[in-house]
Amino acid sequence: SIYPNPTSEVLNISLSNNDLPDGYRIYSMLGQTLSQEVISTFSDLSVNTANLSNGMYFIQITKEGNTVSLPFIKK
Repeated sequence: SIYPNPTSEVLNISLSNNDLPDGYRIYSMLGQTLSQEVISTFSDLSVNTANLSNGMYFIQITKEGNTVSLPFIKK
């Protein structure tokens, strides 16, 4: 899961266990990739969204070839 939603500066990825995902990708409603990062430490679970314009986005979290996409709002 992700929190807080809506977010203003930092979006946190919450894990159900301590197994880190491989990475994440933030993309717009039009499917344009805006940022993509590899997750290597727990500090990488805090995503800086300050540079995004206000609006709706998706974050796609990947782990061992499996992905989940979650919507979030930048305000």
